[in-house]
Amino acid sequence: MLAVHPDDWAGRWAGLANYLRVSLLILCALMIAAGAWQSGRERRRDIDELIASTPARAGNHW
Repeated sequence: MLAVHPDDWAGRWAGLANYLRVSLLILCALMIAAGAWQSGRERRRDIDELIASTPARAGNHW
């Protein structure tokens, strides 16, 4: 967006800062939502049980 319309923000640093702030807020919210969705999928599919039942390698001693 910024590279396509540089005249819209050139010399207007407050507008550019506001645009970036809003973009980051939206992207952060989407990343948090995607993480929550992914963790819900893993819980519903009982991935924790699968990982817990997988034997560790012989060289791994806790």
